Amino acid sequence: MAFFSKISLKYKILSIALIGAIGFVSYLAFNFKTASNNDARLSKIQDVNFPILDKTGKIWLELFAARTAMQTAISEGEPDLIDEAQSHQKNILKYLSEIEQAEEIYESRVMQLRTGLNQYINSAKELTLGMIDGSLELSKMGQMAQIMNGQYQSFSAELSQFREQALLDFSKRLNQAKLESQNALNTGVVLGISIIIILCVVAWW
Repeated sequence: MAFFSKISLKYKILSIALIGAIGFVSYLAFNFKTASNNDARLSKIQDVNFPILDKTGKIWLELFAARTAMQTAISEGEPDLIDEAQSHQKNILKYLSEIEQAEEIYESRVMQLRTGLNQYINSAKELTLGMIDGSLELSKMGQMAQIMNGQYQSFSAELSQFREQALLDFSKRLNQAKLESQNALNTGVVLGISIIIILCVVAWW
């Protein structure tokens, strides 16, 4: 500190101003970086995470509608309702493709869901047509129904797991934004206190 005691008042004032400016610029730079990172995260949440959760909910509704259409086709003997069920299947496949395009990390899960859905709908269609037109042997009916129900349960379980993962990813990204904002606040406080201490020391000497 002997160095500061020897310099002139003019340079001491300039050094105080310089230290303050450096601290202020450092704080602005850190805050700008934090704001940019959080803006990217929040944009990702808005454009990717939330729409994926929304589409997952729509898939559940379409799946329920497809199953109901197949069941109604059997009870009422209306094969046209199979086309309605397949229309719901197409909607689900469309949502899955949109999810895959929005977030590439879900590609393998989407492929599994797509395969599981097609297996279930194909089995349901075969069973429903066979029961409506009477071409299905009674001895095979129970086995086919069991296979179809197993495929439905399997697809439902995979869809539930996917929703849990998507919700977890949503929460992680949101928590990261909150944590970084808190870190920026803490860093600003520490930086501010440090600059004040340095300025006081320089001014004192």
